[in-house]
Amino acid sequence: MGLDYLSNTCEVAWSQGIDLYSAFENRLLKGFEYTAKYNLGFDVPYEPYRSYQGRYYYKSISGKSRGKLRPMYEKVLNHYQNRAGTETPFTEQAVTKRRKDSYQLNRRPRSVSAVDTLMFAGQRDHRVNTPQAKLPRP
Repeated sequence: MGLDYLSNTCEVAWSQGIDLYSAFENRLLKGFEYTAKYNLGFDVPYEPYRSYQGRYYYKSISGKSRGKLRPMYEKVLNHYQNRAGTETPFTEQAVTKRRKDSYQLNRRPRSVSAVDTLMFAGQRDHRVNTPQAKLPRP
């Protein structure tokens, strides 16, 4: 959910003319690609993690909920692929799988992803101005 909240923040900022999507060399996209890749069943790099107080030690990445794709990928795919022209191979696969899975459940979309698909799928950004960072200064 953290990634989803970050993407919502980036989208709100984008609509106000601020490009947070590209912050830290597209760090948000890197997080989405990693998460999508893992949930699509691919191997991903993982370093063992010990909590800061040392109480918890995670030797390997958790398999809990692996394969469950949350309805969060559409706006990120739209931004990086359609607005920025960036390749998003695993995010795109996650979107395709979610759309297919949603459709197959009772032959109609069953989650927020239907709204995200309607709002973001294949959209060029006609509703907002170019981010201020790219506007010429007077």
